Amino acid sequence: MSKMQYDKDALFVQYQKSLEKLSKMESDLNKAQDDSESLDERANLHQTATVILSMIYQKMTKGGILSSSSSSPTSSNTCSSLIKSGDDALQRPVLPAWEIMEALPFVLEAILPACVHGRLSSRDLTRGLRDLVDFLPASITAIIDYFSSEVTRGVWRLVPMNGTDWPSPTTILQSVESEIKAILTHVGVAVLNCSSGDSPVMLSLPMAALVSLSITFKLDKSLEYIHAITGAALENCASGFPWPSMPVIVSL
Repeated sequence: MSKMQYDKDALFVQYQKSLEKLSKMESDLNKAQDDSESLDERANLHQTATVILSMIYQKMTKGGILSSSSSSPTSSNTCSSLIKSGDDALQRPVLPAWEIMEALPFVLEAILPACVHGRLSSRDLTRGLRDLVDFLPASITAIIDYFSSEVTRGVWRLVPMNGTDWPSPTTILQSVESEIKAILTHVGVAVLNCSSGDSPVMLSLPMAALVSLSITFKLDKSLEYIHAITGAALENCASGFPWPSMPVIVSL
């Protein structure tokens, strides 16, 4: 092989290595840009969630409910500025509907633990969810989807349906339970009584919250269509949850 041919081959190999190096650098740069865009998108979602929380739960945002789950400094700044503005915190945010829908899981992820740890009462939880649906009716789909998933997970504590913190089914529970038990007994299924004793019946927190929200629509004739949607979702949840969920849901 001539020296000239050897030099050409060596240059070609070097050229190929340079191309591979440039290609890797370009790939790393694109990955870094994608990661940056992903972080920016997540920060924007947390910011939107904080704005929604400030709208429906002014007192809750003062306790920094979202701060534990949000790494975005922009979120906390937005929250603080809204709170300092007093009544302005209750103003409706001017945001595209799809941005609100994307942020709703973060909102719901914040309010359930807040209720568990006593930073948010059951009534305030229900009122806030209702305000959210009044603000954006389509949000009921996200609420149902999230709460149904949490019911299925089975990790939330049970809450007493005692008529104080959560609605009570005791008025007609016994008759409803008797009817359901009669049907089940006819097909050979034995179930325990849920209305006996002095202790209140219990439901998981997400299911209790969904029940309470559903009742608010039941009381409003103009929102019967939303009540029908939440009712169907509750029936699906109760059918896959241990007894006595079904008679309790039917009673309410």
